Amino acid sequence: MKNPNTLYAQVSPVEINEREATLPYYQQWDLKNEKKISDIHIYTKTIINKYKKYIPEAFLYSSNAMKPDGSKIVQAMLHVPQLNIIDTETRKVVAYQLDYGMSLSDLETKKDLKTYFVRVCADDDHIYAAYYGNIWNDNDIPCINQIYIFDWNGQLVRKINTKHCINEIAVDGINKILYTTSPMDEKLYYIKTNELTE
Repeated sequence: MKNPNTLYAQVSPVEINEREATLPYYQQWDLKNEKKISDIHIYTKTIINKYKKYIPEAFLYSSNAMKPDGSKIVQAMLHVPQLNIIDTETRKVVAYQLDYGMSLSDLETKKDLKTYFVRVCADDDHIYAAYYGNIWNDNDIPCINQIYIFDWNGQLVRKINTKHCINEIAVDGINKILYTTSPMDEKLYYIKTNELTE
């Protein structure tokens, strides 16, 4: 970790009205002096969807993970097939979007939104994101059984399919093991990360 006295806290969106919410962003804090250093803004425009089917806070929802050395943060977006990678030193944000026919601007016009990245974790070399890619049906338990592996330049390295449905995902960067749990049982599944990226 670059500086153990630095905290990065995500500020979640808050509903303004039934159609609009504030934008999520990060705060950078100096824990030693108990002072806020800066804000890191990711987005510039709120999303207003004309169908009012989804709560406005949901449009820009993401799962987030920090590179163990503290140099970068990744956001894996729920409703757009996109990663945002934030450089914590320069505060520069770079978006990497998969060419799946869905962009941020489509959030304003789509009646039904697909669920893309539901969980994310990271080690020093790679980002591991649990991927769904379908419309979430509240009446069923969806089976998420794909993991997309990216490098820290936002390049997709590999897609893997698991034999079980994924609930949670975590990586042990020291011992180089990727762990997953399933909503269908109480087992802990794991695999060596070097077997996934070779």
